[in-house]
Amino acid sequence: MKFKLRDEATGKSLCGSCDNGGNGLVINIDGYEDFSGGGPVMIDLFDDKLQVLVWGDKTSEDPTNRIDLAGAKVPKKVQHEATLFVDKDKVDFLERACRVHRNTSDIGKGETVFDEEVEFSDGRMMAIQVIGPLEGDEPCWTQGVLYEKNGGCWHEIACTDVGESLLGEYHLSYSNTEYTVEVKVKK
Repeated sequence: MKFKLRDEATGKSLCGSCDNGGNGLVINIDGYEDFSGGGPVMIDLFDDKLQVLVWGDKTSEDPTNRIDLAGAKVPKKVQHEATLFVDKDKVDFLERACRVHRNTSDIGKGETVFDEEVEFSDGRMMAIQVIGPLEGDEPCWTQGVLYEKNGGCWHEIACTDVGESLLGEYHLSYSNTEYTVEVKVKK
């Protein structure tokens, strides 16, 4: 692959190319070379370590700099999934409350109408909630709230966007971990 580097300060540019050099990805830049006439930069994977090797001195057989990229590695995402089953009669009532503009006399303003928790193996939990309308005759709304225990108390750490249906998936990402709760009708 060929490329062109442009100096924003002077407007000058250098051309180069990237090649798979057998031992790694070699970056060749016109007018620069290592001790053997190859590219002065190589990205190398050796002994399960990704590193950048730089020959800043073309007379040196060994690289002048080795940069270990371990600190740049993105940890593998952990996934937690759970299913919450809810009785059909309760689902029917809550789905209706989420669809229909209603008089708030039977459901208090901002009242938590439904709140069921699902615990995950990492000690966190997600509460699936249906909340009463905040204004006038609006319908109820849903959310998933992720909690973490700290000092013996549960603390909210993430929340889904507001939803319009109890059924379905509630998905949150937090600290390189994915949490999904699917709400289904209990049969």
